[in-house]
Amino acid sequence: MTTTTPKTKKEIQKSFDMALKGIEVSKPKFKIKRPNYISKKDFSNIHFLFDTNRIPQICKKTLDKAQDLAFHGGNLNRITVCVLKNKMYIGDGQHRYLINNALGLKTLCEFIHVNSLGHIFQIMKSQNTNQNAWDNKQALKFFSGEGGSITERLNYSRLQQLKNSYNVNFSNLWEIQAYCQYANKIRTVEDIRGYSQTVSRGFKDGNYRINTEMFENVKSFLDTFKDNKVDEVFYKNAKVLRCIMQLLVINKNKMRVNRLAKQLTRHKINVYQEEVFIKTDIKKVYERNSNIKLLHVA
Repeated sequence: MTTTTPKTKKEIQKSFDMALKGIEVSKPKFKIKRPNYISKKDFSNIHFLFDTNRIPQICKKTLDKAQDLAFHGGNLNRITVCVLKNKMYIGDGQHRYLINNALGLKTLCEFIHVNSLGHIFQIMKSQNTNQNAWDNKQALKFFSGEGGSITERLNYSRLQQLKNSYNVNFSNLWEIQAYCQYANKIRTVEDIRGYSQTVSRGFKDGNYRINTEMFENVKSFLDTFKDNKVDEVFYKNAKVLRCIMQLLVINKNKMRVNRLAKQLTRHKINVYQEEVFIKTDIKKVYERNSNIKLLHVA
Protein backbone atom coordinates (compact mmCIF):
# COMPACT_ATOMS: atom_id res chain seq x y z
CA MET A 1 0.00 0.00 0.00
CA THR A 2 1.10 3.57 -0.69
CA THR A 3 0.97 6.25 1.97
CA THR A 4 -0.65 9.38 0.61
CA THR A 5 1.39 12.34 1.78
CA PRO A 6 0.07 15.90 1.99
CA LYS A 7 2.50 16.81 -0.78
CA THR A 8 1.04 14.12 -3.08
CA LYS A 9 -2.49 15.29 -2.36
CA LYS A 10 -1.51 18.89 -3.11
CA GLU A 11 0.12 17.93 -6.42
CA ILE A 12 -2.89 15.91 -7.54
CA GLN A 13 -5.30 18.68 -6.51
CA LYS A 14 -3.19 21.15 -8.48
CA SER A 15 -3.48 18.94 -11.56
CA PHE A 16 -7.25 18.82 -11.14
CA ASP A 17 -7.52 22.58 -10.67
CA MET A 18 -5.46 23.21 -13.80
CA ALA A 19 -7.69 20.91 -15.79
CA LEU A 20 -10.82 22.71 -14.55
CA LYS A 21 -10.01 25.92 -16.38
CA GLY A 22 -12.52 26.70 -19.10
CA ILE A 23 -14.89 23.84 -18.21
CA GLU A 24 -18.56 24.64 -17.75
CA VAL A 25 -20.72 22.45 -15.52
CA SER A 26 -24.46 22.37 -14.95
CA LYS A 27 -25.53 23.66 -11.55
CA PRO A 28 -27.93 21.76 -9.31
CA LYS A 29 -31.18 23.38 -8.20
CA PHE A 30 -30.58 22.63 -4.53
CA LYS A 31 -28.02 24.50 -2.47
CA ILE A 32 -24.53 23.21 -1.79
CA LYS A 33 -21.47 25.17 -0.75
CA ARG A 34 -19.66 24.92 -4.10
CA PRO A 35 -22.13 24.30 -6.95
CA ASN A 36 -19.46 22.87 -9.24
CA TYR A 37 -18.31 20.29 -6.73
CA ILE A 38 -19.37 17.77 -4.15
CA SER A 39 -17.80 18.97 -0.94
CA LYS A 40 -16.87 16.89 2.10
CA LYS A 41 -20.10 17.68 3.95
CA ASP A 42 -22.11 16.43 0.96
CA PHE A 43 -20.46 12.97 0.96
CA SER A 44 -23.07 11.61 3.40
CA ASN A 45 -25.78 12.37 0.86
CA ILE A 46 -24.13 10.39 -1.94
CA HIS A 47 -25.61 6.95 -2.63
CA PHE A 48 -24.58 3.97 -4.73
CA LEU A 49 -27.15 1.81 -6.48
CA PHE A 50 -24.46 -0.87 -6.70
CA ASP A 51 -21.33 -1.69 -4.76
CA THR A 52 -19.65 -3.82 -7.45
CA ASN A 53 -17.21 -1.09 -8.48
CA ARG A 54 -16.24 0.23 -5.08
CA ILE A 55 -12.53 0.56 -4.27
CA PRO A 56 -11.95 -0.61 -0.66
CA GLN A 57 -8.40 0.75 -0.31
CA ILE A 58 -6.15 3.28 -1.94
CA CYS A 59 -3.00 1.81 -3.45
CA LYS A 60 -0.39 3.08 -5.91
CA LYS A 61 -2.50 1.96 -8.85
CA THR A 62 -5.43 4.11 -7.77
CA LEU A 63 -3.16 7.06 -7.07
CA ASP A 64 -1.75 6.78 -10.57
CA LYS A 65 -5.29 6.54 -11.90
CA ALA A 66 -6.25 9.72 -10.05
CA GLN A 67 -3.42 11.59 -11.70
CA ASP A 68 -4.28 10.16 -15.11
CA LEU A 69 -7.92 11.12 -14.70
CA ALA A 70 -6.93 14.72 -14.07
CA PHE A 71 -6.13 15.04 -17.76
CA HIS A 72 -8.19 13.51 -20.54
CA GLY A 73 -7.70 15.28 -23.82
CA GLY A 74 -7.12 18.48 -21.85
CA ASN A 75 -10.37 18.07 -19.88
CA LEU A 76 -11.20 16.55 -16.53
CA ASN A 77 -13.50 13.53 -16.51
CA ARG A 78 -16.33 14.74 -14.32
CA ILE A 79 -18.78 12.41 -12.58
CA THR A 80 -22.51 12.28 -13.22
CA VAL A 81 -24.71 12.76 -10.15
CA CYS A 82 -28.41 11.94 -10.42
CA VAL A 83 -30.63 13.88 -8.02
CA LEU A 84 -33.81 12.11 -6.89
CA LYS A 85 -35.94 13.51 -4.07
CA ASN A 86 -33.02 15.43 -2.54
CA LYS A 87 -30.80 12.32 -2.58
CA MET A 88 -27.77 12.10 -4.85
CA TYR A 89 -26.81 8.90 -6.70
CA ILE A 90 -23.64 8.23 -8.68
CA GLY A 91 -24.79 7.71 -12.26
CA ASP A 92 -21.28 7.52 -13.71
CA GLY A 93 -17.84 7.83 -12.11
CA GLN A 94 -17.85 5.65 -9.00
CA HIS A 95 -14.09 5.09 -9.19
CA ARG A 96 -13.36 8.77 -9.65
CA TYR A 97 -15.63 9.70 -6.75
CA LEU A 98 -14.03 7.17 -4.41
CA ILE A 99 -10.49 8.17 -5.34
CA ASN A 100 -11.26 11.85 -4.84
CA ASN A 101 -13.02 11.16 -1.54
CA ALA A 102 -10.13 9.03 -0.26
CA LEU A 103 -7.58 11.67 -1.20
CA GLY A 104 -9.67 14.54 0.11
CA LEU A 105 -9.95 16.09 -3.35
CA LYS A 106 -12.82 18.12 -4.74
CA THR A 107 -15.07 16.26 -7.17
CA LEU A 108 -16.30 17.97 -10.34
CA CYS A 109 -19.92 17.00 -11.01
CA GLU A 110 -22.62 17.20 -13.62
CA PHE A 111 -26.02 17.11 -11.94
CA ILE A 112 -29.05 15.54 -13.60
CA HIS A 113 -32.45 15.74 -11.93
CA VAL A 114 -34.44 12.54 -12.39
CA ASN A 115 -37.94 11.34 -11.52
CA SER A 116 -37.24 7.68 -10.70
CA LEU A 117 -34.60 5.05 -10.03
CA GLY A 118 -35.45 3.68 -13.45
CA HIS A 119 -34.21 6.92 -15.02
CA ILE A 120 -30.92 6.53 -13.13
CA PHE A 121 -30.71 2.99 -14.48
CA GLN A 122 -31.02 4.28 -18.05
CA ILE A 123 -28.33 6.91 -17.43
CA MET A 124 -25.97 4.32 -15.96
CA LYS A 125 -26.48 2.02 -18.94
CA SER A 126 -25.93 4.79 -21.46
CA GLN A 127 -22.78 6.21 -19.85
CA ASN A 128 -21.04 3.09 -18.53
CA THR A 129 -19.78 1.74 -21.84
CA ASN A 130 -16.23 0.65 -20.98
CA GLN A 131 -14.77 -0.89 -17.81
CA ASN A 132 -17.90 -0.09 -15.81
CA ALA A 133 -20.28 -1.67 -18.31
CA TRP A 134 -23.80 -2.42 -17.18
CA ASP A 135 -23.50 -6.17 -16.66
CA ASN A 136 -25.76 -9.02 -15.56
CA LYS A 137 -24.65 -8.74 -11.94
CA GLN A 138 -25.59 -5.07 -11.80
CA ALA A 139 -28.93 -5.70 -13.52
CA LEU A 140 -29.74 -8.51 -11.06
CA LYS A 141 -29.01 -6.30 -8.07
CA PHE A 142 -30.96 -3.38 -9.50
CA PHE A 143 -34.15 -5.23 -10.52
CA SER A 144 -34.23 -7.52 -7.48
CA GLY A 145 -33.96 -4.47 -5.22
CA GLU A 146 -35.39 -0.99 -4.98
CA GLY A 147 -34.93 -0.31 -8.69
CA GLY A 148 -37.40 -2.97 -9.84
CA SER A 149 -41.17 -2.98 -10.06
CA ILE A 150 -43.11 -5.57 -8.03
CA THR A 151 -43.04 -8.01 -10.96
CA GLU A 152 -39.36 -7.41 -11.66
CA ARG A 153 -38.40 -7.85 -8.02
CA LEU A 154 -40.23 -11.19 -7.87
CA ASN A 155 -38.58 -12.56 -11.01
CA TYR A 156 -35.07 -11.29 -10.37
CA SER A 157 -35.18 -12.25 -6.68
CA ARG A 158 -35.90 -15.85 -7.66
CA LEU A 159 -32.81 -15.88 -9.86
CA GLN A 160 -30.81 -14.20 -7.09
CA GLN A 161 -31.84 -16.99 -4.74
CA LEU A 162 -30.73 -19.66 -7.22
CA LYS A 163 -27.34 -17.99 -7.69
CA ASN A 164 -26.79 -17.66 -3.96
CA SER A 165 -27.84 -21.24 -3.22
CA TYR A 166 -25.88 -23.05 -5.93
CA ASN A 167 -23.18 -20.61 -7.05
CA VAL A 168 -23.97 -21.35 -10.71
CA ASN A 169 -23.32 -18.68 -13.33
CA PHE A 170 -26.01 -16.84 -15.25
CA SER A 171 -25.71 -18.74 -18.53
CA ASN A 172 -25.98 -22.14 -16.84
CA LEU A 173 -29.08 -21.12 -14.91
CA TRP A 174 -30.68 -19.84 -18.10
CA GLU A 175 -29.86 -23.11 -19.89
CA ILE A 176 -31.39 -25.16 -17.06
CA GLN A 177 -34.49 -22.96 -17.22
CA ALA A 178 -34.60 -23.45 -21.01
CA TYR A 179 -34.36 -27.24 -20.49
CA CYS A 180 -37.28 -27.13 -18.03
CA GLN A 181 -39.34 -24.65 -20.03
CA TYR A 182 -38.83 -25.94 -23.58
CA ALA A 183 -38.10 -29.65 -23.05
CA ASN A 184 -40.57 -30.67 -25.76
CA LYS A 185 -38.80 -28.49 -28.34
CA ILE A 186 -35.18 -29.33 -27.51
CA ARG A 187 -33.31 -32.02 -29.44
CA THR A 188 -29.74 -30.76 -29.79
CA VAL A 189 -27.15 -28.90 -27.74
CA GLU A 190 -27.66 -25.95 -30.09
CA ASP A 191 -31.36 -25.96 -29.16
CA ILE A 192 -30.42 -25.61 -25.50
CA ARG A 193 -28.20 -22.65 -26.29
CA GLY A 194 -30.87 -21.08 -28.48
CA TYR A 195 -33.71 -21.37 -25.98
CA SER A 196 -31.47 -20.08 -23.17
CA GLN A 197 -31.10 -16.90 -25.23
CA THR A 198 -34.89 -16.70 -25.40
CA VAL A 199 -35.04 -17.03 -21.61
CA SER A 200 -32.40 -14.35 -21.03
CA ARG A 201 -33.45 -11.90 -23.75
CA GLY A 202 -33.86 -8.43 -22.29
CA PHE A 203 -32.35 -9.44 -18.94
CA LYS A 204 -30.41 -6.18 -18.57
CA ASP A 205 -33.58 -4.19 -19.30
CA GLY A 206 -35.80 -5.86 -16.68
CA ASN A 207 -37.58 -8.26 -19.06
CA TYR A 208 -36.46 -11.55 -17.45
CA ARG A 209 -39.23 -13.88 -16.25
CA ILE A 210 -39.21 -17.00 -14.08
CA ASN A 211 -42.47 -17.87 -12.32
CA THR A 212 -42.79 -19.82 -9.07
CA GLU A 213 -43.33 -23.16 -10.80
CA MET A 214 -40.31 -22.73 -13.06
CA PHE A 215 -38.20 -21.61 -10.10
CA GLU A 216 -39.12 -24.80 -8.25
CA ASN A 217 -38.31 -26.91 -11.33
CA VAL A 218 -34.84 -25.39 -11.68
CA LYS A 219 -34.25 -25.70 -7.94
CA SER A 220 -35.36 -29.35 -7.94
CA PHE A 221 -33.02 -30.14 -10.85
CA LEU A 222 -30.03 -28.65 -9.06
CA ASP A 223 -31.00 -30.13 -5.68
CA THR A 224 -30.93 -33.63 -7.18
CA PHE A 225 -27.21 -33.29 -7.92
CA LYS A 226 -26.35 -31.33 -4.79
CA ASP A 227 -28.24 -33.62 -2.39
CA ASN A 228 -26.60 -36.70 -3.89
CA LYS A 229 -23.20 -35.01 -3.52
CA VAL A 230 -22.44 -35.29 -7.22
CA ASP A 231 -19.22 -33.58 -8.31
CA GLU A 232 -20.10 -29.90 -8.94
CA VAL A 233 -18.60 -30.08 -12.42
CA PHE A 234 -21.74 -31.89 -13.61
CA TYR A 235 -23.94 -28.84 -13.02
CA LYS A 236 -21.41 -26.00 -13.11
CA ASN A 237 -19.48 -26.94 -16.27
CA ALA A 238 -21.61 -25.70 -19.18
CA LYS A 239 -20.41 -28.39 -21.62
CA VAL A 240 -21.12 -31.29 -19.25
CA LEU A 241 -24.45 -29.79 -18.19
CA ARG A 242 -25.63 -29.52 -21.81
CA CYS A 243 -24.68 -33.15 -22.44
CA ILE A 244 -26.80 -34.25 -19.47
CA MET A 245 -29.78 -32.13 -20.47
CA GLN A 246 -29.69 -33.31 -24.08
CA LEU A 247 -29.65 -36.95 -22.95
CA LEU A 248 -32.56 -36.27 -20.60
CA VAL A 249 -34.80 -34.70 -23.27
CA ILE A 250 -33.96 -37.34 -25.89
CA ASN A 251 -34.65 -40.15 -23.42
CA LYS A 252 -37.47 -38.46 -21.50
CA ASN A 253 -39.45 -41.70 -21.09
CA LYS A 254 -36.48 -43.70 -19.83
CA MET A 255 -33.98 -41.43 -18.11
CA ARG A 256 -34.50 -39.99 -14.62
CA VAL A 257 -32.41 -37.27 -13.03
CA ASN A 258 -32.36 -38.94 -9.62
CA ARG A 259 -30.97 -42.24 -10.95
CA LEU A 260 -28.42 -40.36 -13.05
CA ALA A 261 -27.22 -38.43 -9.97
CA LYS A 262 -26.80 -41.64 -7.99
CA GLN A 263 -24.92 -43.34 -10.83
CA LEU A 264 -22.63 -40.33 -11.26
CA THR A 265 -21.81 -40.54 -7.55
CA ARG A 266 -20.82 -44.20 -7.89
CA HIS A 267 -18.94 -44.15 -11.18
CA LYS A 268 -16.28 -41.86 -12.64
CA ILE A 269 -16.54 -39.99 -15.94
CA ASN A 270 -13.87 -38.02 -17.73
CA VAL A 271 -15.56 -34.65 -18.16
CA TYR A 272 -12.66 -33.15 -20.09
CA GLN A 273 -13.37 -35.09 -23.28
CA GLU A 274 -15.24 -33.93 -26.35
CA GLU A 275 -19.01 -33.69 -25.90
CA VAL A 276 -19.76 -36.82 -27.91
CA PHE A 277 -17.55 -38.94 -25.62
CA ILE A 278 -18.98 -37.37 -22.47
CA LYS A 279 -22.48 -38.29 -23.62
CA THR A 280 -21.39 -41.82 -24.47
CA ASP A 281 -19.85 -42.28 -21.00
CA ILE A 282 -22.90 -40.83 -19.23
CA LYS A 283 -25.11 -43.22 -21.22
CA LYS A 284 -22.96 -46.20 -20.16
CA VAL A 285 -22.95 -45.15 -16.52
CA TYR A 286 -26.74 -44.72 -16.50
CA GLU A 287 -27.30 -48.14 -18.12
CA ARG A 288 -24.92 -49.96 -15.77
CA ASN A 289 -26.51 -52.74 -13.65
CA SER A 290 -29.92 -52.32 -15.27
CA ASN A 291 -31.92 -53.37 -18.32
CA ILE A 292 -32.29 -49.77 -19.49
CA LYS A 293 -31.06 -48.98 -22.99
CA LEU A 294 -30.91 -45.30 -23.77
CA LEU A 295 -30.97 -43.70 -27.18
CA HIS A 296 -27.52 -42.60 -28.30
CA VAL A 297 -27.13 -38.92 -29.18
CA ALA A 298 -24.38 -37.45 -31.31
